[in-house]
Amino acid sequence: RTNSVFVNARSYGTKRIGAYSDDGRITFKKIVLLNTLVQPVHGCEGSTNYNQKTNQLFYSGLTETSTIRTNLLLHISTDNGESWFYVKSICSGPSAYSSLTLMHNQSIGVLYEKGRIIGVPDS
Repeated sequence: RTNSVFVNARSYGTKRIGAYSDDGRITFKKIVLLNTLVQPVHGCEGSTNYNQKTNQLFYSGLTETSTIRTNLLLHISTDNGESWFYVKSICSGPSAYSSLTLMHNQSIGVLYEKGRIIGVPDS
């Protein structure tokens, strides 16, 4: 959709929030709780990337709802962020901040923080 913007953000609860703009981010008229995207209780950064060729929106983020940052998953939306579906586990152990990129072959690249000890990311 031309001039459409979707913002996926952490919240102060265990669910992420989404904001929608149809005027190129001048106004955000629709702000919703994304019930299928859970996060640690104090939130954590996630990453969103859109593939224009396939009209798919990807999200990587943590799905542990306690204060521990573990279980980084990849989700996909085919309806501009209205609903999300689990795709793949990226890291089941200690993990945190991630960044998605669309590769030339249309696959998704993921850069993320990973740790050996729960709560202490080291790379």
